Amino acid sequence: SALFNRVLAERVRDGSWCRCLPGDVLQLDGRGSFFVPEPGDAALPARLAAGEVHPTGPLPGDGASVVTDDVAALEAGVLAPWEDICADLAALRVPGQRRSLRLRVDDLVRQQPQPDVLVLSFTLAAGSFATAVLASLARLHEDVPVPASSAAAPGSEGGADEVPAEQ
Repeated sequence: SALFNRVLAERVRDGSWCRCLPGDVLQLDGRGSFFVPEPGDAALPARLAAGEVHPTGPLPGDGASVVTDDVAALEAGVLAPWEDICADLAALRVPGQRRSLRLRVDDLVRQQPQPDVLVLSFTLAAGSFATAVLASLARLHEDVPVPASSAAAPGSEGGADEVPAEQ
């Protein structure tokens, strides 16, 4: 997970964690299915925006990397300092995998029963970490506007939002 988080941090830094780069492998939302998008797929931006598909990041291990082009270069650059660890994982036959860079947050409800108390409830897909959501929220600054779908009135339900899927 630490190596995945390094790649995710770089993609958050460059703004590509929520969009498809050349060479990306995408994951279907709510499924373990992965695919390589066709170049020039006109529907892809809308599918990404709708949360139907997500860019992925590596969980290094045994097996050839399936990313190419820009993503292969980005991941190789980020993981270069940990090349020995990646090689050890492969030698130990730990299966290499991909994981979504985005974490979908559904049924977000915000309540503020007292001025200094905030209560959040939300639903995550299996295998997701609530701590990743809370860590992303904790990094927000007061001067950053909150999207309307997550700024629901106290006690009301919000919509689906996404945060980086830090592990």
